[in-house]
Amino acid sequence: MKKYILIFSLLFLFSCSKEQGVIKDTVTLDYKYDLNKKEYYLIFSNKTNEDLTILIPNELAFVLYNKTNEKASKNILENVERVIYCNIGNYPPPKSAMILKKSYFSYFHKNDSKYDEFTTVDLKSNEKKEILYHIMTNKNTNFGHKNLYKQYIPKMRDLLNLKPFVGVINQYLEFNEHNYKLYLDDFNVRDSLIIKP
Repeated sequence: MKKYILIFSLLFLFSCSKEQGVIKDTVTLDYKYDLNKKEYYLIFSNKTNEDLTILIPNELAFVLYNKTNEKASKNILENVERVIYCNIGNYPPPKSAMILKKSYFSYFHKNDSKYDEFTTVDLKSNEKKEILYHIMTNKNTNFGHKNLYKQYIPKMRDLLNLKPFVGVINQYLEFNEHNYKLYLDDFNVRDSLIIKP
């Protein structure tokens, strides 16, 4: 069951693609961060003509990037000193988050707070929102001047091949009484999400 929780907590990562040219009729993802304040912001812009609900995790995980061994770098849980976690700030959940939570419980037949590892953001047409995450570090975090921490971004098509994801989404569509459309296309992102000291 834990592997399903991790799948959904990293949900938004599975729905990103690199930005190319002029972006229209899509949702773009950008970021900014301040290591002194330990703040990381995901910046979502709805450049469509519809009001949309997007899915985001409550936690991000940045792995110490290794150009010579990218496959090993993708194992984000391998060593705590090679990972920077970011926890979502005090973000009041919208109505869509309650619907998604109900859908998750309905699919897994569990009612437990450990499933509160993801949430949603509602974006009106042409609206932009910044979501705050708090950067969590420890004494083993390696902030050498040449280090680069990177969040890997799989594709939405990979996510849509996962039975639990499809099951929860089907439940959401059945329960949804919200006026926002659930966004299941790729985000457009200028580059991989990174933290560079």
